[in-house]
Amino acid sequence: MGQEIVYCFKCQKRILGTEMAKGLAYQVGNQFCCSTCVVLVLDTLAPKAKEELLAKMFKATQERQSGSTQSLKALGATSPAASTRRIPTTTGNLTDHSLRPAVEESSSTPMVVGIFATVIVVALLILLLSSGSSNPPPPPPVNTVKRVAPPPPPPDPGLSPEEKRRGEAAKQAMSKALAFAQANPKDVDGQALAWRAALLEAERTGYEVEARRELEKAEGRVKEAAAKQVMDFERQLRDLLGKKDFKAAQDLLDQARGKSSAPEWTSMLGRLQLATQDAVARSFAELKEKAVASRDRGAKAEIDAAKAEVARWGFPQYISELETALTEAWRPIFDGKTTKCLSIDSQKAWQVVDGALCIIEAKFHDAGQVREEFGDGEFRFRFVIQGASQLAFSVRQGGGGAVRAMFYRPELDALAPGEHEFVFTCRGSEISATLDGKGRALVINGKVLPRGRLQFGTPDGVIRVSAMDYRPLR
Repeated sequence: MGQEIVYCFKCQKRILGTEMAKGLAYQVGNQFCCSTCVVLVLDTLAPKAKEELLAKMFKATQERQSGSTQSLKALGATSPAASTRRIPTTTGNLTDHSLRPAVEESSSTPMVVGIFATVIVVALLILLLSSGSSNPPPPPPVNTVKRVAPPPPPPDPGLSPEEKRRGEAAKQAMSKALAFAQANPKDVDGQALAWRAALLEAERTGYEVEARRELEKAEGRVKEAAAKQVMDFERQLRDLLGKKDFKAAQDLLDQARGKSSAPEWTSMLGRLQLATQDAVARSFAELKEKAVASRDRGAKAEIDAAKAEVARWGFPQYISELETALTEAWRPIFDGKTTKCLSIDSQKAWQVVDGALCIIEAKFHDAGQVREEFGDGEFRFRFVIQGASQLAFSVRQGGGGAVRAMFYRPELDALAPGEHEFVFTCRGSEISATLDGKGRALVINGKVLPRGRLQFGTPDGVIRVSAMDYRPLR
């Protein structure tokens, strides 16, 4: 029968069944290992498995030593006399190998040396394992899988239909951009837009680098053209501002907003718009001051010229602002502190309470009358009335006549709570009035005098007059 043959799982050396019996190979778990590799495998085992393997190795070593000793004893068992009992007669050359003692051919010295070396290795391993109190960490598992070379890469199939389509689209877009640039050499903005479109089509194709390079050139031309346009435009606008032709300057700015998309152009327009607004504001401040002075002198022609100049600028907000500045401000007749504006007789019946003229408690309610006479102009009363049966305001009051507005209880009770405003407008013999902005009918007693006093009052109830103002007619 043949011998069982296995292989060392470390070095793949063939191991015979007799070698296992002689201790020249060992079984480690479900695998086999030669005596050379077993030392390397020993440290990778668990403590219990390591002890079992060491015991096997020690036992095998002892058996080999015992067998070697018995062999030596068997060789030396015969006495010297017996060994020389038969001495063969020799002739010829003594150096002939055939005459060497047979015991030399069967010398076991190499086996003894191997056994001795194995004993030393086992002893060192036992000493090494017993010297430490903790087991060393097991090394990583040995990968016994043989590496297999990867298969060769498949052949290049070439461009896919989609890649071919995108490449053709990119080529057409670049041709279109180039044709536009050649046909429109001055339209640098259009050239940049065309090359931007071409770059979008050329992404992830072989034309992307060329398209990006052409776009950078086009954008450079845009910047150069914008710089020149900025210089020319700014010079033209400042000439118009110097002539105070503000309307033309603003029209020029409005027309320029869509001429270029370059950042430099947009920034320049914003800066020049602020400069234009500042120039208009400074010119208006000077003109308004002169117009107000002309109004105070009564120079109507100068006022009209100022209004025409502002209208020529084309800025509506300054037209309304000038009208407001030229409008006469209300001049107070009642100062809000004293009764000095009233006649001496009226001062006896009226007093100032919390900034308003009020009737002093008396048996009779005397009307309030101002001491100064007025002709043309606007006259304003601000008042609060409560619990009165009637209320009267008069203008051009004097001997022989007065123009009066009368209010009675139903109308007074219908007034909303709070302060109200009554205004007379006197222009020659034409006199009109409003209550809270609504027209009011007037009563003429006698005749309309060219000048007269203001008068107000109520026979009962409570009235507070917080303001009496005058403003010349415009």
